Amino acid sequence: PTAVELTPDLGTSPEARSAAVGDVLQTLRKAGVPMLKGWRDEAWPVKTSFDAPESFVVERASAPIFGIRAYGCHLNGLTGSSGKLDEDCLWVARRSKTKATYPGKLDHLVAGGLGNNEKPSDNIVRECYEEASIPAEISEKARPAGLISYIQQDESEWGLKRDVIFCYDLDLPKGFKPIANDGEVESFDLWDIEKVINSLASDSKEWKPNVALVIIDMLIRRGYLTPEESGYVELVGSLRQ
Repeated sequence: PTAVELTPDLGTSPEARSAAVGDVLQTLRKAGVPMLKGWRDEAWPVKTSFDAPESFVVERASAPIFGIRAYGCHLNGLTGSSGKLDEDCLWVARRSKTKATYPGKLDHLVAGGLGNNEKPSDNIVRECYEEASIPAEISEKARPAGLISYIQQDESEWGLKRDVIFCYDLDLPKGFKPIANDGEVESFDLWDIEKVINSLASDSKEWKPNVALVIIDMLIRRGYLTPEESGYVELVGSLRQ
């Protein structure tokens, strides 16, 4: 089959659709479908577009099975504005080794999926506090900086991630130190931009894949990467699929 269809008997009720799909997913979970081992008990909206009303909701871990477009927010936590690679810095997180996805990989200071009916700006404030103990009076200063989109095979190889990531920049004072708050982060380190670029360019498997994309977008926007760089046009074009 090329698609999954809901029976017309369910009508147009999001609740009825969600319950029916949920029963199927629980059956698949009990059957040991690899992707569903990371079950999170988080409702993920299924919509025709970002601003459209939800048609139904599914368990977050199941979204790639159906190729559902998902939305999230990533925050570049930055210090310095000199434009110099060896002076300006980016906060880098190391994911907990107990995470269901990409355990132990390098990550953003703050990142998270958009929950059902959650606004991107609210997501940033919530995730800043939960993941890095950043208070609202600081996180509310985060600036939206566009988006990236991509299609990626899920790491379980059972589905496709069709994601849109809203990008945010937050300039932090040099004395600021994030503190892990929810057990999802093992450590935080402050890297100069030159080290970040060298790590990404080394084809390192250390990074969570979508994090690398958001960082590259930031490097372009802030002029750390310029049109004189070989492959610049192709690189910029690849960030929006």
